[in-house]
Amino acid sequence: MRKQEEHKDSLIIFTKAALMLAEADTIQKAKELKNLALTAADWAKRKGMGEEAIRYARSYALEAERKMGEMLTDKNLRQKPGEYQKSQDVTFDPKPSLADLGLTKNESSRAQKLSRLPREKFDEILTGEIPLVSVIRTHVTHNSGENEWFTPPDIIEAARKVMGGIDCDPASCTGANEIVGAKKYFTTDDDGLKQKWAGRIWMNPPYSQSKVSDFAEAVSAKYESGEISQACILVNNATETAWFQRMLMLATEVCFVRGRIKFIDQKGEVPGGPLQGQVIIYFGENRKKFHEVFCEKGIVLDGPGKNKE
Repeated sequence: MRKQEEHKDSLIIFTKAALMLAEADTIQKAKELKNLALTAADWAKRKGMGEEAIRYARSYALEAERKMGEMLTDKNLRQKPGEYQKSQDVTFDPKPSLADLGLTKNESSRAQKLSRLPREKFDEILTGEIPLVSVIRTHVTHNSGENEWFTPPDIIEAARKVMGGIDCDPASCTGANEIVGAKKYFTTDDDGLKQKWAGRIWMNPPYSQSKVSDFAEAVSAKYESGEISQACILVNNATETAWFQRMLMLATEVCFVRGRIKFIDQKGEVPGGPLQGQVIIYFGENRKKFHEVFCEKGIVLDGPGKNKE
């Protein structure tokens, strides 16, 4: 009975989303639909409704974002909030600015890029045949847990090249996974520490001391047991800590990133650099590929991991 009720609820949500998409004739309406669809995707995931339902909800979010991009043109926007343009009949014709709409320049840019994609290419994104990051290069990227920081897309793409894909992101969210493209991901509500991961892992753990230690131990233990085959882990270069030393002993390669990674906040902005540098720790057998890809980002050194050739 409960499953039937949840199925009925999902049909109501998706039917409403379809109607809203058809009626979305303003930027504000399209933005409202995008937010509703992302909320529905989170709801479907929490209810265990399966990947098809989650993907269905996300497709509405992307359709709404694409439609929003079609309307986000200079002729439909003011350059500054609070200003109005006079029409020919000398009446005032109010036009919203990005600030009025609650959008950042990066969000506007991404929506407009989606709107310019050929329909065939866009449909491939909806079906998951190609990752969104392969065609959309924006700075709204990877959310890695409760601290709401995003990883630049070039780092994620480098990890994808090394491992051949990303099967699981244990510290993520629905919006982030549009970019990361992991087959499975866990949010704060899911508690990734309690879940089975498997396969190729991308991880940028929450940076609070207790959480980063717990996630570092989890990825180390899962690699030792064979539950995961490869992992790229982005963490601060806290070389003095026990959790860092634990991962370092298993690493097959390590990249000490040149400079400091410029993380991005929820608004798609870079508020400032982090207080310390970062490293990418790699577990797996693709040592040569890791060196080839990450040597452009910093000094790459061999690690003492068990899978060395």
